[in-house]
Amino acid sequence: MDAQGQRSLQCAHRLFASAHTFPVSIEYEGSILRSSDPLPCTGQKSRRATIRSLSALASALNVPPLQDSFLSSLLPPSIFPNDGSLRCRVQQLAKQVSQHAVVRIVDKGPGLLWGFCRAWAWDALQEFMVKQGYTRESDAHLNILKCLQSQASVKKWPVNAKARLALLYLIGKAKSRARIEILWRPIAAASSPIVARSRLRIAARAFTCFIRTLVDELPAAFLVLNLNDMGAWVRQLATWELACIGEADCKDQFNHVPPALVVRHLREASAWLKARRRWRATTLGWSIHKDNSRLDRAGPAKKGTFHFVSMEDLLDLVEFSLLHDNVVLASGEPWRRGGAIPMGGSFSAQSADLHCVWMCKKLVARLRQLGDLSVTDSGILQWTLPDKNVVALRQFRDNLMVAAKGPSPQSTMYPVCMAMEDIWNLRVLCPCRDKNPDALCQGSCMTNRVRCMGVTIFVSPEGTLSHAHPNALDDKWSFKFGAPLQSYWAVSMPRTTNVFLSALSNTLPFMRSWGAFLLSCAAWMQLAVLSGYPPVAVRASMSSAIHRILAKTEWDVPSSLRWVVFLSPRLPQSFFDTVGDLLSWLSRSAFWNRSAYASWHLTHS
Repeated sequence: MDAQGQRSLQCAHRLFASAHTFPVSIEYEGSILRSSDPLPCTGQKSRRATIRSLSALASALNVPPLQDSFLSSLLPPSIFPNDGSLRCRVQQLAKQVSQHAVVRIVDKGPGLLWGFCRAWAWDALQEFMVKQGYTRESDAHLNILKCLQSQASVKKWPVNAKARLALLYLIGKAKSRARIEILWRPIAAASSPIVARSRLRIAARAFTCFIRTLVDELPAAFLVLNLNDMGAWVRQLATWELACIGEADCKDQFNHVPPALVVRHLREASAWLKARRRWRATTLGWSIHKDNSRLDRAGPAKKGTFHFVSMEDLLDLVEFSLLHDNVVLASGEPWRRGGAIPMGGSFSAQSADLHCVWMCKKLVARLRQLGDLSVTDSGILQWTLPDKNVVALRQFRDNLMVAAKGPSPQSTMYPVCMAMEDIWNLRVLCPCRDKNPDALCQGSCMTNRVRCMGVTIFVSPEGTLSHAHPNALDDKWSFKFGAPLQSYWAVSMPRTTNVFLSALSNTLPFMRSWGAFLLSCAAWMQLAVLSGYPPVAVRASMSSAIHRILAKTEWDVPSSLRWVVFLSPRLPQSFFDTVGDLLSWLSRSAFWNRSAYASWHLTHS
């Protein structure tokens, strides 16, 4: 490398040491690569072609200037000549830069990569591991692996001969862009677990079946295990005459729930459930259907169709996964996370749900202090508070939904959060207290509109209206950070169709009317158009998805397709313009059915 390149690297080193971070852009075909894009290559499935494509990739690598003009000369075009020595020069440059900087992907960022000072990134990684409760293991990771395989063999579980410890890798959160520092999101990739993955999947479904049965037996349980049940609850609120609704977030569920406590909860709950159900069986177990998870049930079933998991075997496997198989590899060293639920484990989500449900059972006296419990004719659990306000609660994962009515419904969020914090021993924060947990709730989090779980819920005197709202869009239907979808050149039409199909199918249980479904389609079409997809391609993908989505409903397919054809040339546009277009189109193309527009003239549509 010439003297100019050396001086640029030295200046960059000083900048990295002071600012810690800088954005790195990689351009391809005139646009910046996104965090979800694959590295571009010639399209041939050969290693040689992929390596050769580094030439085009390196020639587009650039560092946009921030405060000093010398950043633009860090990777000048003169470093990338078109002769045969280009690959060697790129490798030399990468080696020089790697002495000073490390590159990480930033989630939801407008560009693909961010660079960080290597010394600072190493210190930040070590600090993160310690802060999250990880401890270094003195033993070599191969010895730890052999010990775990031996424990699994004693229990006669199918052991993976090619097992590896889970690899913990970190990606940056989208908020890193605003704070000019890395905010880590840890992901534990268990590519080859100790116990065979097929066995873990069966046990995880048995754990879920256990929690579902436990929730059914607890009269005051307000946990739901899937979005279908949450959507059904939101639809029921239309007859509950609620005044406002809000959402609270259970912070750091995995980090503050000890695994030993989860194992104790599982043993206590299984003993209580066995005594309560009176199944007339000598053993408690779960039958897992080989083809359809909806047919999972408690008790024995036909062996040829179901896998049977005894409660004792489930207890041993959960204890092994939470208390022993909790070692990950990070920065070349084994780390153990013994004081919290492992990230990415097969039983992590179920362990957090069990903690919330069983603590409500054990501290039911504190739950009674919240108010008097009753059940409406439609099956909604409601608590009447001392101030005559009435609240209804639903929990999905770490989201706590609070619906309220009464003389002062805006004041109900704070006592609910305080009760849940006392019961769960976790922080439960509403948007008013998110930045300052010690502050008092001002009531501004309880309104007639809330966004959560990929949907927006409106409250009106006529009932509730829910429609899909991608998390990447703000209230005006503009990007919060960057495009979450891959670039258009990197995807095919079936992939885009599957994105629409998955998103709209998951939020379909929240929708009460055909108009809400059409607005949901418009939201995802807006997201795709803002991500650089041609409106014609968006229209074709959404039309293909609608045929499959509406097979589950009574709504008319041709009428829905006409809305997609009408809207696609108008995108992108704001939320209010889209709502105006939808109301105008419905008045011309739909049927008014007492309280909502219908796709058919029949009353059931």
